[in-house]
Amino acid sequence: MSNIPDGSRKITFEHICCYSASEFIISGSKEDIVLNVVLKSRVIDLEPVVAVTGRETKPDLVLSERDISSSGAADAEAAVKSLPGIRVERIDGSSSKISVRGTDTRHTAVLLDGVMINSAMDGSCDLSAIPAGMIEKIEIFKTGDAALTGRSAGGVISITTKKAAGTNRAEIFYTNGLFQSDRDNFSTGRLNNHGFGLSLKRGFGEKHGVFFSYNARRNANEWSFINAAKADEYRYINHPNTPREQSNSGSDSDDLYASYNYTLEKGEINAGAGYSEKRYGLPGWYDQPYYEAYKNTKNLILSAGTEYFFTESISSSLKASYSKLNSRTNISETDSIFHVDSEDIFQNFDVNLSGILKFNRLVFRPGAGFFYETAGSENLQDDEHERRIISSYLKGEYTQNITNSVKGKISGSVRKDIISGQNFDRPLFSASCSGEYTRDKLTVNASFGYFQSYTLPTFSDLFWAENLFSSGNPDLEAEYCDQYEASVKNSLDLDFLTLRLNYTYYEKDLKDLIVWIKRTDGRYTPENMKEGRITGHEISFGTDISEMFHITADHNFMDARQFTGDPATDGKRIIYKPEQTVSLKAGFDRSGWHAELNADYTGRMFLNETNSIDIYPYRLYGAVISKEFTAGPGSFTVTLSGQNITDEQYQVIYGYPMPGRKIETTVRYKF
Repeated sequence: MSNIPDGSRKITFEHICCYSASEFIISGSKEDIVLNVVLKSRVIDLEPVVAVTGRETKPDLVLSERDISSSGAADAEAAVKSLPGIRVERIDGSSSKISVRGTDTRHTAVLLDGVMINSAMDGSCDLSAIPAGMIEKIEIFKTGDAALTGRSAGGVISITTKKAAGTNRAEIFYTNGLFQSDRDNFSTGRLNNHGFGLSLKRGFGEKHGVFFSYNARRNANEWSFINAAKADEYRYINHPNTPREQSNSGSDSDDLYASYNYTLEKGEINAGAGYSEKRYGLPGWYDQPYYEAYKNTKNLILSAGTEYFFTESISSSLKASYSKLNSRTNISETDSIFHVDSEDIFQNFDVNLSGILKFNRLVFRPGAGFFYETAGSENLQDDEHERRIISSYLKGEYTQNITNSVKGKISGSVRKDIISGQNFDRPLFSASCSGEYTRDKLTVNASFGYFQSYTLPTFSDLFWAENLFSSGNPDLEAEYCDQYEASVKNSLDLDFLTLRLNYTYYEKDLKDLIVWIKRTDGRYTPENMKEGRITGHEISFGTDISEMFHITADHNFMDARQFTGDPATDGKRIIYKPEQTVSLKAGFDRSGWHAELNADYTGRMFLNETNSIDIYPYRLYGAVISKEFTAGPGSFTVTLSGQNITDEQYQVIYGYPMPGRKIETTVRYKF
């Protein structure tokens, strides 16, 4: 139930053939409140009702609108960074390097309202271009989901935008950010980083409504240029390692989004449109800082969908989307051999038809889809290339209450993708089984899953322009992945205390990995020649005390190795993959106050495939504090947040500047 005003509430449960029961809750204390309510039968003993959704697999992690708001995250990148097992790093100020359980960026599918927004050129994605104000929720599937895509060797990040549902609502905000390293001299000019926006939700009668949002950023000095690599006793990349006054150290962005929803008697119709522009300076690379380098992107996304329930047992869904990304890069350095003025244009069209057929406890979910993408660039041979994917899948699941305390579930799916220009003809399978034991206030859930997926070679791998240094390989095959996962999740819900303890073991076997190798003529070309194996353990603990204090701890240990056939690199750890990470969070919520402290530890990593240069472990600390005030018909929320507040010097992506200390203040008014 959405839009319940904060405060103490009494909820009464009634049914025509049962005695009523009541429960008291404190609304606003957290996003989800779970109540176990038993109604005593009066006359009729009904068969249990099984509620199903359109997906076989539940997401491993979910960030709700309230989670994102309370964390102080300004965009999707900042929100996803807070999740355990997910690593997001900035590459050059213009895109995000995303790693899910040790895989590379190109292995992770990023979906915005079902639209895959990964670059066809290199698989990268700019999560910072998606403002928090337009996000309803973020779902993470660490082993993928056959209903979403088969291109998910590294999992799926699914972002859902807000829709016009519920009561009328409006919101405006302003934020000011300070990027301040210990080696930067403070000046009032460092406060010249602004963000502002508004959103409006408006209903027209009971059946339809619109949602609109506008968000903008004007950052004048986003880059602090901390260029120390935490390897070899702080080996400095750019010497001398001092702050530089550079005209291209900032970024500007504008984001518009609008959606329309119409409720039918047995379904609904949705349509959305988003447009964004972003301009940011490129900071440079190893021993070559840029002073006149920029990248401009313009992105248009259109989507529409309808869902219709023919009967209680049969329903269908049709979704279509179109995306166009225009990316222009200009590097004009007087003292550099790098002079670039290029324009890349990416387009894709996606349409999916799915259905649900329910037969008591047996549920089938058939589906089919068509995906078409093109890339046009001066960096590609023949200027423009295209790819088509025709997909079909079938999923089934069966749920059975074995006893009053034990419930079991088995599911499986098969998916077939026909890809133009590829010999990848194998079907993809997945299967899972789980059992849940519930007694009094204790719940134990054990599950096992197996999932197959693939990653297509990027257009850069296939068709890179012929020059003196490199050339593409149009004969590359898709990379393939087998994934296994076993987990046990426990929760104990007492009157004033909730405890959670989870453990997951996973394994990813990657085959036909694409590697750029140096030929005898000195040129680099890609080949399907490497394999990889990633195994890991995820342990998480959480507790909620009296609905006010929240503590979570996550420890991830990962062993990621490559197998190349070369004695120098065979069996070595994959670069930029930490051996272990630890995340601690402590939060407090009371009377409109929210406070949160977090600490993240990243273990040793390696800079090269021979593992001869390692990055020492490092720790990052952050904090958020906010207070909500009632004001007239709405409420003000003032938030102060800090990232990397100890100004830790570390280097993850070799040669690029690192994010330094960031302090941000946000004022938000809802009415």
